Order: sequence, then C-alpha cells, then structure tokens
Amino acid sequence: SKALIEAIAEKLGAAAGSKILFLTGGMPGVQETFAKHCGDGSRVWNLVPIGHQSGYGSGTDIHAGTDLEARKAIFGLVGDAYITVEGGPGVSAEAKVAHERGVAVLPLRRTGGASDGMFDFPQKALQKPHFASEEQWSLLASQDAQVGESAEAVSCILAACVAEAACAAEVASLAEPTMVEEAHVGSGGGGRLGSLEWSVIVLDERLIDLEVVLHFRATDPGGNLECEWIQERASGRKFCGSFDASESPRMSKAEPELPEAVVFEFDNSYSWFTEKELELIVVLHDEEEELASRPPPPLPAPRPTSPPRRRDRHDEASLQAPELPKLGHLSGASNGLSTAPLDTSCGAKLEVVALAAQLDTWLARAEAEQPTSSEDVMEVLVRISELRNMCKQKLPELPLAAS
Repeated sequence: SKALIEAIAEKLGAAAGSKILFLTGGMPGVQETFAKHCGDGSRVWNLVPIGHQSGYGSGTDIHAGTDLEARKAIFGLVGDAYITVEGGPGVSAEAKVAHERGVAVLPLRRTGGASDGMFDFPQKALQKPHFASEEQWSLLASQDAQVGESAEAVSCILAACVAEAACAAEVASLAEPTMVEEAHVGSGGGGRLGSLEWSVIVLDERLIDLEVVLHFRATDPGGNLECEWIQERASGRKFCGSFDASESPRMSKAEPELPEAVVFEFDNSYSWFTEKELELIVVLHDEEEELASRPPPPLPAPRPTSPPRRRDRHDEASLQAPELPKLGHLSGASNGLSTAPLDTSCGAKLEVVALAAQLDTWLARAEAEQPTSSEDVMEVLVRISELRNMCKQKLPELPLAAS
C-alpha cells in the first residue's frame, strides 16, 4: 500500500488545481505517507485533536475536537470527496458519515480491510459513482493492476468529480436555491391561512438541508419579496413541523398580512453529485375551515338553587304522604269528578304520579332530618330540592276523566 499511496499523492499533487486542498487525519502510516509526497505540502492540512500535533513535518496542522473520537466525527463532515486505504472500524465509521452526507467515497479495494467492505463499511459506497468509468473503477479493486494504473484511475475519477462540482456550483450560483417547493396561499387560495403542517422524508437514508419560509408581498412597490422563517435551516433525513398563523407577527396584527407563498427550500449543494429523492406532504388549513371544525364551547355550569327551608321535627306530621286514589276508580263526590272508570291508557301515567308522590314524601323527610349544617350537607339539600321540584312537576299531570 505504501507504494500505491506515494504514487497517488504525487499524481494528485501535480494534477490537481490550486483550489483543491487535501485533508488528513494526522495519523501515522498511510496519511503521513500521503502528506509527505503530495507536492510541497502547501495544500495539505492535517486535522488533529486539540493539543495534539501530527509530527509530519509536511502540511499545516489544524485542530478540531477534544479527543480522537470527536476529531473522527468532524473529519467525516468536512470533505467533498474521500479516498480510503485499508483501514479498520474507524475508517468505516468515517466513510459511513461521509456517504450519508452524499459526498464521494473512493475505496481502494485492492488494499483490503475496511476499504474492501470489512468492518461494516457502507456497501453503497463500494458501488461505482456515475462520474467514473467501469475500467477506472475496476482499477481501484484489481490487485493485478500496476500501481501507476490505479493511481492514474484515482486521479481521473477525482478530476471528473471536481469538474462536476464546479459545474454544479456555477449552475447553483445562477439559480438559487437548487430545489424549491411552493405552497401558494394568496388571495386565490379561498381563505386566510389558519395553520400549516408538513412532513418530509428523504429516501435511501440520505441527508438534505431544509428551511421553510413565508414570502410576503414587498412593502415598497417594485421591491423584493419579504421573508419570515418558520423553520430555520437544518440538516436531516426526516422533518416534521407545524405553523399557526397566530404565531406570525405579520399575520396576527389587527390588519393581518397574507403570505404570497410558503416556500420549502431544499439545499443539496454539499453533495451535488448525488441525486436525492424525497417525499413532501403539506396540509394547509384555512381560517374558515378551522373555525367550522372547532367543537362548540361547553355550556355554562348550572347555578345552584337557593337551599330549602329547614323544617323542625314538629312538622313531621304534615309531611305524611297524601293518600293516593286507587288507580282503577276515583271518588269524585266532593270534587265534582265522576266515578267512571279511567281510560286504561292512563294507567302508566298514574303509576308515575304515584311514584313521584312517594319520592316527594321521602325527600321531604330527608330535608327535615338533616344533620348539622355544613357545605357538603348544603350541596345534598340543593340536589334534594331539585328532585322534589321534578316530582311536583309530575303531580299536576294526573289524567282524570271529567264528568
């Protein structure tokens, strides 16, 4: 591997443009060999933990992370393309982070170890990228190929990678952002925006940047659209969010402003050569819909009636249940009612009246025998009074046949 690394370093040092920088992890072995053979070292940077030195004598040391693990995590986040040689679990972990970001990973499979798929190396990173030819990619894996041929293949693949990056950067500078989805909510939308919910899933476990912005009409005629961010830029595989119009300073004013559009801005510039597919679900609720769907407000609590008058025990005789008439006939000599049999359809109502009279008597006795007054007792008396009122409402409904 040492001869292969020296050849690759010399090839890249001579062929790469002045804008291409090389980053090592500051470790002895492969990375040190590369740093010492990559041109004059002016474009080599060695990323080491704080308080450590690479000791290469070539390139410039820069510090990141308080320890080696932190440095490894950072190392996988800063490159635009990675070359792996041999390696163990650490190399696999760094390659996995880089691949999930969507950047190019070039594994020299002929060197074995993690670069040949061991130690949970990301399998998709072993597949040929679209900017490499089949022949070039096979030279990275063939142990029978000459060292110079493999080094030339690495140089050509990286050159194609850099050329595509430059082209993508030029296109992006002419039309920012790279991906925009708009949900129009202007006056043609039918109603004022009440709330908004969204969900984004990036397929194949890829990463992407997303920010969500409200676009408002310019205050000055002919001016640019004015923006209000409802989700700050963030990187991830899944995004879920919601927004309520009452949270917007512009939309919660006495004379609210209605946004022209809700813009979902996706940024894939850091992994421009990796196409990404995503699913975006947006649910808009206008104000009228939300008002119609709200449940009615709860009814006010009933006001308690005045507590009933307390009765003394000497009133007990007056609380005796009135004698009820027989259900079949009524004696009406004294009240002008006939003694004719009642209509049989009235039987059920008479039974209800009888029950109401009996309940009223029992409740009256309970009122008379109440214990010492307290808040709990008063509440019970209120309920008793309400029940007695219900019973008395039934008593006048006694269906009698008039003569």
